[in-house]
Amino acid sequence: MTSPGWDYTSAKAVFKLGKTVICTNDCAIAPVVGGGLTKTGAGTLLLSATNTYSGATVVKDGTLKLKFAESLPSNTVVYLDGGTLDLNGFNVPVAKVVGDGGDIVNGSVALEGIVYDVAAEEHSTYGCPVAFAPGAVVKILNADRLDKNRRYLIAQFEDGVENAPLSFEGLPEDVAGEWRIILSRGCLKLYRPRGSVISFR
Repeated sequence: MTSPGWDYTSAKAVFKLGKTVICTNDCAIAPVVGGGLTKTGAGTLLLSATNTYSGATVVKDGTLKLKFAESLPSNTVVYLDGGTLDLNGFNVPVAKVVGDGGDIVNGSVALEGIVYDVAAEEHSTYGCPVAFAPGAVVKILNADRLDKNRRYLIAQFEDGVENAPLSFEGLPEDVAGEWRIILSRGCLKLYRPRGSVISFR
């Protein structure tokens, strides 16, 4: 786990050098902490305090598990980079989820939107119910790399989704009208319909 910053408050934490415990203190990741939290390495890290750090939450390896819904700040952006976020049965609000491979399980999330990176070509998988806020959109990164002959899987919802975003941002205006987002069988996809779109007035 890394969290670059300063001035940690007191909630129980164990500090290790390699596999050796060097001290046990109380520590919470508080608002003044400069930076977010990154979970690396195999195994499970349990967040057991109410944390209010303002940076991103990155889950690279193993499992990051919450003891309370408030263990994950509601304004954090979650980056799934190969690891698993275990919500421990809670409904957890987060700002956004960026999918670079990884899973969210055991609970539900309330999202303001999704970020999809065309260059990475990796989607988010939700093994929990998901509800989107009204007006949620899909933000497309590296849109210049879109292939008009392909369909892109943005997210897969394995346990249901409410108010899935069907609008997007990030595409140049001259091509944005050529692309569509659909939700089919739990899969949110970006695609370009073949043929011409004819409007009747």
